[in-house]
Amino acid sequence: MEWLKSTVEFLVANWDKISVSILALVAFLEALMRLWPTSNAAGFVERLGVAIRKILDFVKVPNNVKKPE
Repeated sequence: MEWLKSTVEFLVANWDKISVSILALVAFLEALMRLWPTSNAAGFVERLGVAIRKILDFVKVPNNVKKPE
């Protein structure tokens, strides 16, 4: 049980670094896919985006698609 508590504390303390790392990885993969387009790469990046969207929905991060007025 102690490992769970320490893991949660680590995630809370480093959430900004973790989220920046994930976003940088997604941006890198998207750029790679645009340079060398294949159907496998496109499918992988789309599945990765769906997985990240599910995680962000779970932690209640809003999805701002349109510009605020």
